[in-house]
Amino acid sequence: MNGRAWFVCRPRDLEALRALHPLDGERPFRVVAELFLEEMEFRNFLADLYADRDFLERYASLCSGDEPMTCLLVRCEGDRNGILAVPGKGGFIEWAAWTETEA
Repeated sequence: MNGRAWFVCRPRDLEALRALHPLDGERPFRVVAELFLEEMEFRNFLADLYADRDFLERYASLCSGDEPMTCLLVRCEGDRNGILAVPGKGGFIEWAAWTETEA
């Protein structure tokens, strides 16, 4: 999956990603892996994007903040929307964006 999205550096929570933003601030991205979390784990992830996550650390070497941003698509099982995440060392998010994918 490729596209454009508004990425936030070290976002705190979902609200930071869903804020209004200028379209010319969107950056190109390419998804290198897709992760599906159970509902409770996904809600915890959205509530605190600062927390280190083992599942992010496992994929960090595949991702980059260069253009196009190479990222993970993290979703709740059964949902089409999710977080585009560029993890750094230690399983922390360096960059993230909210995405609503087409059905």
